Amino acid sequence: MKSFERRAQLYALCALLLCLVVAVNHVNGADDGQTSSANDNVSDSGHQRSDNTSHHNTTDEEHEHIAIHVARLDFASVREPFVIALVVLVTAVVKLIFHSSEKISSYIPESCLLISFGFVVGGLIKLSPNIEEHFKFTPTVFFHYLLPPIVLEAGYLMHKRYFFGNLGSILMYAVIGTLWNTFAVALCLYGVSAAGGVSVSGGLSFVECMLMGTIIAAVDPVAVLAIFDEVHVNLLLYILVFGESLLNDAVSVVLYRTAETFVKFEKYNLPITGDQIVLAIVSFFTISLGGTAIGVVWGMAASFITRFTDHVRVIETLMVIICGYLAYLTAEIFHFSGIMSAIACGVVMRHYLNPNVSGKSRTTIKYTLKMLSSASETVVFMFLGFASISSKFEWDTGLVLGTLVFALIFRFLGVFGLTWILNRKRIESISLVDQFIMGYGGLRGAVSFSLVLLLEDEVTPAKNAIFTALFTLIMFTVFVQGTTVKPLVQRLHVKTYHPKKESINVQLHNKMMDHVAAGIEEIIGQHGDHWLVEVFMYYDNRYIKPLLSRSDKEIAETLLNRLEKHFHCETTHRHLDQARRIRRRSTDDALLDPRHERGVPSIPTLPSALSALNLNRGKCSHMQQFQRPAAVVILAHVMVALGVEERGCLSAAL
Repeated sequence: MKSFERRAQLYALCALLLCLVVAVNHVNGADDGQTSSANDNVSDSGHQRSDNTSHHNTTDEEHEHIAIHVARLDFASVREPFVIALVVLVTAVVKLIFHSSEKISSYIPESCLLISFGFVVGGLIKLSPNIEEHFKFTPTVFFHYLLPPIVLEAGYLMHKRYFFGNLGSILMYAVIGTLWNTFAVALCLYGVSAAGGVSVSGGLSFVECMLMGTIIAAVDPVAVLAIFDEVHVNLLLYILVFGESLLNDAVSVVLYRTAETFVKFEKYNLPITGDQIVLAIVSFFTISLGGTAIGVVWGMAASFITRFTDHVRVIETLMVIICGYLAYLTAEIFHFSGIMSAIACGVVMRHYLNPNVSGKSRTTIKYTLKMLSSASETVVFMFLGFASISSKFEWDTGLVLGTLVFALIFRFLGVFGLTWILNRKRIESISLVDQFIMGYGGLRGAVSFSLVLLLEDEVTPAKNAIFTALFTLIMFTVFVQGTTVKPLVQRLHVKTYHPKKESINVQLHNKMMDHVAAGIEEIIGQHGDHWLVEVFMYYDNRYIKPLLSRSDKEIAETLLNRLEKHFHCETTHRHLDQARRIRRRSTDDALLDPRHERGVPSIPTLPSALSALNLNRGKCSHMQQFQRPAAVVILAHVMVALGVEERGCLSAAL
């Protein structure tokens, strides 16, 4: 009975949405008819007036339309925002329908459903030319409005410990792997074109094939990451795919701009000299590093401003979104990598800004970024669907097959080859099954589609043929590989990981092991990742953090004021008495031993913790023998017991 009711509700929602779209088309057509008829009337009256009509009669006829209306139809004035809002509503309900139906979501990825629905919406919108002209998927819309929220959310909410712990492997896949895919695919496509395997008039030059290679190398595994979240694959596989896709897009865009410049050189018969090649190599680093530097500057600026938002908490979320977006746009002004800038800005803000904001603001920031990112991804996939309706296709069997085959082959060869090199140095090797999933999960999506739309007809005469080949590759990877990757993950028994929030005990032990590993590296004279992190944290805590983040004392005072609101006088006295009994024992051993006084909760030792951290303003001098680590543990347990969300303050205190 419940399943029948749910189906009925879903069908009703679908019918309602269809009626809304049809109503919009009908109203728009009626509005166009009214406009055209009004224009005809005006033209007819104009002809009559041109014969024998005075200026006085003209003004009288114009004034006849001035009146007070109880209600009137004027869809033209709100056509564009209304249809945009309707499309957002449609996408939201489509996601609701998708996640409400277990049968659909278990077999079809969300991206496939959205693209298919985009085909339907594109067909309906195409019936109304006036609406269609407002819904063209342009690279400007994607790169300036839809991509920044996705990248900022990924940079701000990434798992920093595992991301930077595997940064070397991620850079190997994202940089070396992208270069491998670009040049290997370009050489093979050029060979096919030189052998007469393509029907494009004049064939494809090497720089045009390299331009195609940069677009093919752009990996966009949004659907795969969604499946990974659902299946809970191991954290190593997830972070490698996530990091590669994040940095791969930035590298692909940089290579695309370079290849596009070379195509223009060839088009206008300009020589490609060795100096130009050297400048192209140098620009690869300047574009990436310049974008990263701009993102760091904007992240520091946002962190510094939020030091003074104690009494204006409502602007903290806005500060994160605006500064992240400005970091992206600033990098684009200088033709640097906006993707790298947004990523760097998000990472810096997470490190320095997070301790400055309140617990409620942190929750708001997290879910606001997730909402914006999810909405952007949804709109992107729908755009892919109905943008293809109005695109021009030119089928070339040799080019299409070559693109599909070479993209798949060199993707797997790149992953297996680079992993073989990495496993010789890695402590935790990447298994063969994980390598296969990484190669199979290299889907192409919105980034590739937007890059191919940037091609100019005058510069690239074979644009329609290239677009057809790349569109076929995108649809194949999304619909074929995207729908089969989940059964493959389950059939190959990929290691799973069930995420859970780390306890205070785990966090303390992780930090302790980091310090121990850094000390061992210093003793044996072999400086590795832990030693570099230790050096960075030393200078960071000494020079940078005091400028950008609130001090431990300020954070602790805020936490103390918040904790005091949860306590009453009688409770505080009872806690002091229990703390005196615990004081007689060995302080640290008693506090850290889980077997001591099981009937006494962690809250009773609050005055001792505050005294050890010098937070209680000298009121508990008899408790000053407690040491700082033990006090931090006590304070952490107090926070957990009270449900206080200021746990970011603890990381700053540590």
